[in-house]
Amino acid sequence: MRQKILGSTFRPVLAHFLRRARAIIATSPGYIESSPVLRRFRERCRVIPLGIETEKFERVDVEAVRRIREQYGARIVLGVGRLIYYKGFEHLVRAMRDVEGQLLIIGEGPLRGDLERQRDALNLRERVHFLGEVADAVPYFQAADVFALSSIARSEAFGIVQLEALACGLPVVNTRLASGVPFVSPDGVSGITIPPADSRALAAALNKLLADPSLRARYGEAGRRRVRAEFTAEVMAARTLALYREIVDSHASLNPAV
Repeated sequence: MRQKILGSTFRPVLAHFLRRARAIIATSPGYIESSPVLRRFRERCRVIPLGIETEKFERVDVEAVRRIREQYGARIVLGVGRLIYYKGFEHLVRAMRDVEGQLLIIGEGPLRGDLERQRDALNLRERVHFLGEVADAVPYFQAADVFALSSIARSEAFGIVQLEALACGLPVVNTRLASGVPFVSPDGVSGITIPPADSRALAAALNKLLADPSLRARYGEAGRRRVRAEFTAEVMAARTLALYREIVDSHASLNPAV
């Protein structure tokens, strides 16, 4: 994350440990392929995606959802994350010029002032809302129609908020980054993937989903199935334990006297 001096100092230490590792866990195939470090050790890399506890996203607080919909109306787009450079929220705000709907952004960060000034300059105060930190984001996921992950840099390695959106049955618009972002929610499966830093493409994808309830429902259900099959905390733990056992068994077979 732009730490050039610290990164150059740490790089030899990292290479030393990676050479000694029997296995290296990465959270997506794309992150391995886009990493000049991990590509050197590709044969030792194993993909074990991050997982979440899905139960809390499956319980619906009907009253909380109703209040959010009453306050902001229909056609809600949701964004969640730190207000920092690589999240690309400025492109999401700009996209709302061409989207008939309400954008709710949950999160705090150093760019909040700049983003609010951008919103005001675009005359979007009535349609773009910065909510800051909230005690419970789940009702907002459940009240929204579309989730947008507008990240613009590989620093967004995975986008775990996508899992939370998908677990709530929310279709995702994400960006085609050289990381795990498009792996989590594939284009045409659980949402739409667009080029990064492209507010026009972002607006077009949001409009397409907002205008088509059946497409939203299809993507939302596919997303739920995908999370349950690939991205639960239980699946992540089971895959990690299986890898540990494989390494231990391999070591024991090579060193029977140990």
